[in-house]
Amino acid sequence: MEEEMNIEEIYYLHIKHIGGNSLKNGRHCKATLIEHVLRQGLRVVISSPDNDFKQLISEDVQIVMPMPEFRWWPFYTLKHYIAQYNCDPSFDFSFRCIVGDEVDGVPGIQHVVPGFG
Repeated sequence: MEEEMNIEEIYYLHIKHIGGNSLKNGRHCKATLIEHVLRQGLRVVISSPDNDFKQLISEDVQIVMPMPEFRWWPFYTLKHYIAQYNCDPSFDFSFRCIVGDEVDGVPGIQHVVPGFG
């Protein structure tokens, strides 16, 4: 049975240029905004192709990752994250520091410690 949804219960906030690459503290801004919404007892759905949002996924935070080339907007949930990475999203930041993140200019330990990996 499908649950009926009251459209008046949906809040929409569109913020341009808040990606991790565009602001020095972009991740902090995202997390602060999401924490504020969650404290209100609401759930969050983020629509962004930016993989940096994955570190914010929880039971109450999901991502819709637009894939316009496929005309598809799949949901990415905590269940998907754990299946893909076999760990909790709270470890995402540490994981990216170790393996690197070329998009964000994080070299990874293999570039810092010669002979690693």
